[in-house]
Amino acid sequence: MAADRDLLAVNDAFYRAFRAQDSSAMDALWARDGPVACIHPGWGALSKRDRIMASWQAIFDAPGAPDIICVAPRAYDLGEVGFVVCFEQIG
Repeated sequence: MAADRDLLAVNDAFYRAFRAQDSSAMDALWARDGPVACIHPGWGALSKRDRIMASWQAIFDAPGAPDIICVAPRAYDLGEVGFVVCFEQIG
């Protein structure tokens, strides 16, 4: 259960960073070692950290970034890996 709480806390930090358009906070959330991947709606998959961080900066710099709220998050702890699934409420 503690791992679930940790996953949900990181997920919440991700959405706070997104809503605040906080590049530093977003940067702190992404792994510096190991593989990372990101798929933004309407974009191709990104798999290199520098490209992922550049994509977030481009989103934050663009006018009219959408207001997205995570609804009903559910954590899945698989030991050394975990993920969160939620609904995104836009606008």
